[in-house]
Amino acid sequence: MSIDINVNPIMSTDAGYEYNSSARHTFGDFLCLSIVGVSKSKNSAALDAHKFIMGDSRYFDSRRKGEIVEWRTELKSTELSVQKQTLKRVIAAMTVGKDVSTLFPDVIQCMQTPSLELKKLVYLYLINYAKSKPELAILAVNTFIKDAQDPNPLVRALAVRTMGCIRVERITEYLCDPLQLALTDDDPYVRKTAVICVAKLFDIDQELVENRGFIDSLLDVVHNETNPTVLSNAAASLLEISQKSATITFQVTDQVMKRLITTLPDCTEWGQVYILEALQLYVAPSQLEAEALVERVSAHLQHSNGAVVLTAIRLLMKQFEFVSAGLQSTLKAQIASSLVTLLGSESEVQFVALREILRILPMCQEALERHLQVMKLSQTTRWLLHHCRFSFANTMTRISSNMLS
Repeated sequence: MSIDINVNPIMSTDAGYEYNSSARHTFGDFLCLSIVGVSKSKNSAALDAHKFIMGDSRYFDSRRKGEIVEWRTELKSTELSVQKQTLKRVIAAMTVGKDVSTLFPDVIQCMQTPSLELKKLVYLYLINYAKSKPELAILAVNTFIKDAQDPNPLVRALAVRTMGCIRVERITEYLCDPLQLALTDDDPYVRKTAVICVAKLFDIDQELVENRGFIDSLLDVVHNETNPTVLSNAAASLLEISQKSATITFQVTDQVMKRLITTLPDCTEWGQVYILEALQLYVAPSQLEAEALVERVSAHLQHSNGAVVLTAIRLLMKQFEFVSAGLQSTLKAQIASSLVTLLGSESEVQFVALREILRILPMCQEALERHLQVMKLSQTTRWLLHHCRFSFANTMTRISSNMLS
């Protein structure tokens, strides 16, 4: 079972808990996070999920006959606690592969609830079964639209995000108006969710996104947004859309570049990755502007996140030929130092760092050799770096086999 869990724990903090996209989470892990409710951090979310598995595993014990009929009756209960416990059992059964789609109409009736936890469970169920029952999913549209105007920003964001994850064309038609309102919402969390949802909607219906002016709305966010999280996600959405479209291009002008580079230090580490990727589209009109950009970005070569370091290196290499010879020499030393430092990380990071070394080796070979002499590397890594000077294709084959063994 595959679900796009950029609901959106891929790259951001959800309403009440943070989803670690770097870990190998299963769909069941995500369900546990939803079922246990709101947590304040990754550690508490993991603890709550562990308690759920250890203490509430009864939800997964669904071998009784006639339980669908029993659940249908309990979902119609007027007691909120009964609905919540029953829906947890339904979600648990869905997790282990049991078909509970016959409960679709009864689950939809539970959407009209003030409980955020129960609403999350209902939305999770809808995401899973809406594609197989699109005619019933339409029944939830009115509630989605109502929730998109709820006083609670978490509910507004949840409604917009869920509508974007339900990949049913008949529902996307009703998503446009709530999405337009969410893009100008007073709460930054809702705006962040909305700009991500535009990219999701583009995957479903490109023509609809263009005709309804969502691209212009994203550009407006990039030019005027003051919240770093919203701005970085808007840049990421525009970059993703431009890569998938033959007619839409994300032009990073001088004005946009200055806004992005000013916002860069205030973003989360993954927000910095998005902005650095967007800045790779910038073409400096003169050497002065290129050197100013390089000086601001080079500070991120010492970042603790390897993704930030590698993205910064790619950006600096794009500006390399536009800066002075003296600055080029400094950049070579800084880039070589950062890459060699990454070689002391785990094997997956070493693999990516080695690929980057192969790419820039003709330009920075002397600086790389100088830094490698003063760093104690494993014998395997030294052997790989030694052979980097010869055959690109042969070396990549050896690196791959070494890392996978």
